[in-house]
Amino acid sequence: MRLDKEELASMLKRRLMSSNDFSEALEIARINSSGKIWLAGGMVSRVLIREIYDAGHVECDYDFLLERLNDELVVPQGWSVERKKFGNPTFRKGSLEVDLLPLGTHDHIKSNKLDVTIENFFKGTPYAIQAMAYDVDRCELVGDVGIDALRKREYAVNNYEQAKRSADSKGISVNDRIKKKAESLGLKPVFIEP
Repeated sequence: MRLDKEELASMLKRRLMSSNDFSEALEIARINSSGKIWLAGGMVSRVLIREIYDAGHVECDYDFLLERLNDELVVPQGWSVERKKFGNPTFRKGSLEVDLLPLGTHDHIKSNKLDVTIENFFKGTPYAIQAMAYDVDRCELVGDVGIDALRKREYAVNNYEQAKRSADSKGISVNDRIKKKAESLGLKPVFIEP
């Protein structure tokens, strides 16, 4: 299947705009940050996989990558906020969860002392399908590695060091993690050589 970036972005935008949750989640990201904002993570990949291949399921959480997180957080009425293990805030209301992730706090960028860019974020994602994001202001899908994995319908390693860390945290091998995630998303697993 050869969908271009514009078609994919349009598909994603249509789905997001039909959700009341997205507008509320995006507003939280906007009032608590400055600079560019990207929607990333499962909400991007899972929505597109669901739309294109009618596979997987979509969860109620939003991961926003931010150029800058404000020092003081604004917590809308009815929401609670807590800090995750890396100090990044997670906003909650019922089953809805909104994670705000400043690019500069990403492990790959920090530990390698890289420039704080979306491209360097993509280089540090454990799996290829995770290496894409939706620029909420430009309504564009970015991340060629992730888009290519989506088109090929593959679940493959993007950054072995990060994939190993992710698998180790679950107490399983990288290939077992690939198998499990590929099955849950309806993608073809691309195993690494032992």
